Amino acid sequence: MVKRAEELKKELKRVQEKHEKVKKEVKQNLTFAIALIFLILLIGTVFFYYTENLSLIDSFYFSGGTITTLGYGDIVPTKPLTKIFVVFYTIFSLGIVLYCASIIASKIVHASVLRRISES
Repeated sequence: MVKRAEELKKELKRVQEKHEKVKKEVKQNLTFAIALIFLILLIGTVFFYYTENLSLIDSFYFSGGTITTLGYGDIVPTKPLTKIFVVFYTIFSLGIVLYCASIIASKIVHASVLRRISES
């Protein structure tokens, strides 16, 4: 019985170490994904500011609407270059946003699993 308790302590320690490693990895990935989202917002804002002659606020608003695929229709691209850019910008940025969402979901699932392990 003492031997089994020692084995369980070792297993618990191994799980806790693995938890800390995964937690650090998820945090790094989430930080990277959020930084990418801000970078994409910045790129879109600057691009729309110069090509469509929008104000910085309108450019940022249009970038955010494009990334989230809301597209209210109050600001639309008027130049062919901007229209082409918006197609690729939307595809690329949507991938980044979904990547960020998957990291958040992973963190939630990981926390739930660890909670169940610690309860048993």
